[in-house]
Amino acid sequence: KGYSGDGGDPLDAKFSGPKGIAIDAHGNLLVVDTENHAVRRIDFANEIVTTVLGGKHSESTVKLRRPHGIAAIAPSDQATFLVADSEQHRVVWGR
Repeated sequence: KGYSGDGGDPLDAKFSGPKGIAIDAHGNLLVVDTENHAVRRIDFANEIVTTVLGGKHSESTVKLRRPHGIAAIAPSDQATFLVADSEQHRVVWGR
């Protein structure tokens, strides 16, 4: 339980309440890190974890509140995944 590992080895990363996973079009694992209010990407090819949506360490301006489910979608100009932002009662797209 916790939050660590951005920019580092996935084996050292800590998550708090992961509630959903999906594989994106590039073979990366997307993890909904519910209690950290974030979506994080595990890049297996480069062995790195990054926060891609929400959380404190994302370049995105989107703020999530207790996200849960996630679905990878065919890449477009706007999105590569959709995430259910449960406490804000919405679905958010991310890249």
